[in-house]
Amino acid sequence: MRTFWRYGYERTSYPVLEKAMNMNRGSIYAAFGDKQALYFEALDSYIAHRNHRMETGLGNDAAPIKTALQAYFTSVIDFSLGEGEYCGCMLANSAVELGPFDETANERIWNGFLDTEEILVKRLEKAQAQGQLGIEKDARLLAQIFINTLIGIRVTLRMRKDRARAVGIIDETLRLLD
Repeated sequence: MRTFWRYGYERTSYPVLEKAMNMNRGSIYAAFGDKQALYFEALDSYIAHRNHRMETGLGNDAAPIKTALQAYFTSVIDFSLGEGEYCGCMLANSAVELGPFDETANERIWNGFLDTEEILVKRLEKAQAQGQLGIEKDARLLAQIFINTLIGIRVTLRMRKDRARAVGIIDETLRLLD
């Protein structure tokens, strides 16, 4: 997964995969089929891991929604600015690289975004039911805004490691909950 995340689909050649996986090309074909099948397996693994992190990060229903989202967004910023090479969001990277050109990839990537949206919608609706968020707020639209904000922050942090900018964007975005 890390190799595709770092280089993207097109720039990940079989020699790069062979080295990263410590397997020869024949073994890769035997285990995964072709490069696209391996890429989709890596992408699916990334989506599952990302969604698990989000569910865990937002899972404390007792915490006020704004506090839970602030903590989750901060953890994304911390990860993005952490030690080692930061590769951005694999799902967003894939959307830009493959989404417009590969219908199968487009569908898989879009479904990954929709899965993430559902996690946020459920948590926002719970907050509404608990009186933490006004019932007049559109939970789905808020989820879509938060996802797009996260994507933008992750892309920006890949180019410039500017914590103050990222925190400012998150703080302003979370005002939508007021």
